[in-house]
Amino acid sequence: MRKHTEGPEIDLVRKFVNSLCERNTHSSRKTKDIVFLEPHIDSGYPDIVVARYDDSVLDNWVEDRCALTDIDLRILSYFMQQNRGLYLEEITHVLGFDEKELSASLALLSDCHLVKRNGKRWRSEKKSSFLGIHKLVAIEAKMSDTACALTQAFRNTRFASHSYALLGSQNPVSRTKDLYRKFGVGIFAGDNFEEIVKPEAHRLPGCYVTLQFNEWIAAKMISSADNI
Repeated sequence: MRKHTEGPEIDLVRKFVNSLCERNTHSSRKTKDIVFLEPHIDSGYPDIVVARYDDSVLDNWVEDRCALTDIDLRILSYFMQQNRGLYLEEITHVLGFDEKELSASLALLSDCHLVKRNGKRWRSEKKSSFLGIHKLVAIEAKMSDTACALTQAFRNTRFASHSYALLGSQNPVSRTKDLYRKFGVGIFAGDNFEEIVKPEAHRLPGCYVTLQFNEWIAAKMISSADNI
């Protein structure tokens, strides 16, 4: 995360997050909503990311997962996208890693119970055994620049299941709403942060960034449990 720049947009973000937390105080769901403010990912700093997380997957947690790097998660993401057994040579050709580097990464992922080997082929374990995120919502806040908000929010669809713009206007014009619908991006607006436009839903994980959030949350929860 980075230091927040004070101004109308961060005030809008704080009001939205406070409203979200207030609503979730009375929720009876078994899952938890976990909020990130301006987390650092490869494409920048999305204003808000909300993860709906089921911590039951932590029953399979192993400490080696704290050692996973972005490269390891990229490899895991590729396996999950292919959903089939892959030969080592095939992976090196597609992802561009040398065989030694890839073998070390696969060994760590295997120790973490994230991938498995069957003969000469590798594939990912069932995502339900380690992916605790059920829903990942990215939100970009803008007071007035709806075009910029759309650009940033659309970029977030690569890792989020739902992407929104949080706009300072009370009721965006029809042309703005139609454009957002075209790109599958939602809109929150108004004093009560109403869902003016519903976004397109994307299957998780979208890419390795989704897995980054999953590992950040898992490590934090394990650390919190150890400190109790």
